[in-house]
Amino acid sequence: KSNLFRKLLEDLNEYLFSIQVHHYDV
Repeated sequence: KSNLFRKLLEDLNEYLFSIQVHHYDV
């Protein structure tokens, strides 16, 4: 398993979570 792929998934989750937070913050 690649660490790069895992990092990518973590960054993606963080990005999506950030979007949700901003969306519900309105």
